[in-house]
Amino acid sequence: MRTLGSGVAASATMARSPPAHLPPPLRGSDGSHTFTFDTVSRRLPAIVRSTIAANGYAGALAADLERLAAEIAAGAPLVALTAPALLPWNAHAPMADALARRETWISAPWFLVENYMYKRIWQLTNVEHAAATGARRPGSAEPHDPFLLQKEAALHASDGALLESILPLFGSTTSASPDSPPPASIAHFVYRSLWGNRADLSISAGDGARAVGDALHAERGGGGGSAGGAARGAQVAAPPLGARVSLEQVRDGARLLCDDAPLLVAALAAPPPTGAPGGARLVVVCLDNAGLELLTDLALAAALLVGGQCDVVELVAKDAPTFVSDALPADVAETVGYLRAHASGDARALARTLDTMAADGRLLVSGGAEPFCTSPCGFWQMPRGMAERWCGASAVLLKGDANYRRLLGDAHWPHATPPAAALSAEWPAAGRTFCLRTCKSEVLVGVSAERAAAAAAESAAWLTAGTYGVVQRF
Repeated sequence: MRTLGSGVAASATMARSPPAHLPPPLRGSDGSHTFTFDTVSRRLPAIVRSTIAANGYAGALAADLERLAAEIAAGAPLVALTAPALLPWNAHAPMADALARRETWISAPWFLVENYMYKRIWQLTNVEHAAATGARRPGSAEPHDPFLLQKEAALHASDGALLESILPLFGSTTSASPDSPPPASIAHFVYRSLWGNRADLSISAGDGARAVGDALHAERGGGGGSAGGAARGAQVAAPPLGARVSLEQVRDGARLLCDDAPLLVAALAAPPPTGAPGGARLVVVCLDNAGLELLTDLALAAALLVGGQCDVVELVAKDAPTFVSDALPADVAETVGYLRAHASGDARALARTLDTMAADGRLLVSGGAEPFCTSPCGFWQMPRGMAERWCGASAVLLKGDANYRRLLGDAHWPHATPPAAALSAEWPAAGRTFCLRTCKSEVLVGVSAERAAAAAAESAAWLTAGTYGVVQRF
């Protein structure tokens, strides 16, 4: 799989303005009744402790990680990062402001402290205790990924979903060439990619089987939520192979708070925008989770290219481990390798298609050299090279909750705010940006009061459990 570096230094950010009338950001100090407070005081320490357990860390490393978990739970003041590779992170405006004000884990902006926690874990596992960890990918010189084992478990736990609700969208390779346009519409793949976002290791505290179990349970009509999700998912019989190819089943309209998928399909059919590189129709997919969601994203990329909706798909991965399951370039390569070695002939055919697309430059993976996507900054501060490339894209697909929060400044927007009103006036792909996101935070725009009330009446956790989702144009 060809990996592109952005070639843009972390300091070469655009001096764009944030969205007009940007509300205050979410913080743990918003109140003990909020999901934000629960995340900082309980869920983040649980993630640190699950990382110790999943890797079998011991000795000084385990002790320092336990101290980090206790520091977070106690709401201690934030401290500057000390690893040489992370020193630029201290200079990002959100972090510099928090340090100057002696903000705590509870009082600092939530988006900042979540991203900061993963940098603290990286600093402990890759710098201060590097000798105790080492690279975990065989033959790799990459830094240690403390979440690799959880991501691998989540990938293997996704096998049932791959067979029952992803591969059937392509039809059987025994009756059609894998390089022929798939029988399912692009909308099928868009919705499948959306709901793949339900499987999130940062919500399940690193438990891959539970994350996938929650996602499958929700897909099979059981709602969502992380409490006991894996057990519930295990009790629901899988539908027959191919039974979820129906558009309405894949769409799950009852759980969609906003559905701009028809506008996305129309954008893909339009001529490329002015500034498109070489006149090529480029689709950028800013990835979120490895595992089940990445499988659905790779299926969407293959369908877009095979179906002729675009000429190039660029998958934007993270440069460093974050939010437990966020996809790195190495996770993309490992997932294609998983398909390549799969017992299913249809899975191997999909891998061959992806390999061919990568070899001829139609499928690209970028982001590995760009630290912006694991920074605490809003998308309006993206590096110049990234902004210029996105400006020429026919569509930019932002996957998942963290990308949605980054786009909107992780702010207290009224939920009925029109999406265009919540966007920076200088956003490089306005009208061609689409968020495919299941709701796992209280940040939301573009949803009427009536629709929000109906969802809230069904579930008190409608904003945070990953049950509801949006395909939303900005």
